[in-house]
Amino acid sequence: GRLSVTVTATNADGSTASTSQSVPVTSPGYYEHKLEFGGPGKGSGQLSDPSGVAVDPQGHVWVADTANDRIQEFSASGEFMHSYGSYGSGGGQFNQPKGIAVDKFGNVFVADSGNDRIVELSSAGEHEAEASTPGAPAGIAAGIVDQTVDVVYVTLPTTNELVAYGKVYAYGSLEKLTSFGSSGSGEGQFNDPTGVAVGYNNVYVVDSGNRRVQVLLPRFSYTSFGEELGYSSQFGSGGVGSGQFSTPSGIALGCGALGYGCPSRFSEDPNAQAVSGDSFITDPGNARIDQVQYETAQQSYHEEGVQAVAVNAEGGALPASGKDVGYMYVANSQTNKISEWVPAPAPPTDRKSTRLNSSHA
Repeated sequence: GRLSVTVTATNADGSTASTSQSVPVTSPGYYEHKLEFGGPGKGSGQLSDPSGVAVDPQGHVWVADTANDRIQEFSASGEFMHSYGSYGSGGGQFNQPKGIAVDKFGNVFVADSGNDRIVELSSAGEHEAEASTPGAPAGIAAGIVDQTVDVVYVTLPTTNELVAYGKVYAYGSLEKLTSFGSSGSGEGQFNDPTGVAVGYNNVYVVDSGNRRVQVLLPRFSYTSFGEELGYSSQFGSGGVGSGQFSTPSGIALGCGALGYGCPSRFSEDPNAQAVSGDSFITDPGNARIDQVQYETAQQSYHEEGVQAVAVNAEGGALPASGKDVGYMYVANSQTNKISEWVPAPAPPTDRKSTRLNSSHA
């Protein structure tokens, strides 16, 4: 079937804007644990407090190896490939990198938290660009507008903001487009924002201190090379039950179990990809990964120490071979490993579906 989705955003001046789209609804899909890779240490392929994970168009897994002040690249099956960076503040150096994102062209973006900046790397790990982001950047997400402009979203926990940066490839620099949010618990306010993900016509922000996820509606302007963000909705509340969060941290948009590409607002044809509507939120306080479809909790997967999550093909970065589409990778700061979860043929026997505490503008 299909679901008619209408998103309404409230602008800073109090005006509202809406957009509607009919999207296909698929099975939420189910996942089972397959393997782990990494392990504690400082050697190649070893990790120390990994805080971010992303998947590139080739299916390679990129990890923000936070306490080792570097970025590591692994194959889809967990073999070590490359290590990039060392401690410092210069080009090719990092200080407690936390978030990591890859766009559909393979460009890598890192939230270099200790250096108060975001850094862009090429697919070969070479330093390409950077931008100052005071506020200890944590989560980061990236997407492409009309094949030419990267828009990078960064959460700043110390200032309780979400900041958007843009890069026109002809110019090669990252330029600040806009910032959104303030301290508080109201609509559009944050308390320790952490993870961020880009979906079709929306941006999801994990508002960790308020134990919820907020959904924002972005609008990009070519004439002013600018971006506006407006509050749209929110879901989740504090607690240990289904649809509740304790200390939510990371978020990724999923592809379900059917091997579809994920929703991306940067697709030229929004109907070209089937949309599952899934999102995955890591909640270390509750020791689980929550799977959510259209603000309805589907099931949870138990894992101690979960910190960040990524899904293969997120943001439209669909591997050319189609291999491993929909695989989920979770950064575990307790075991210092990356765990791989794969689509399963049948639901868990204890599957539950509960409507989250949600609010729409």
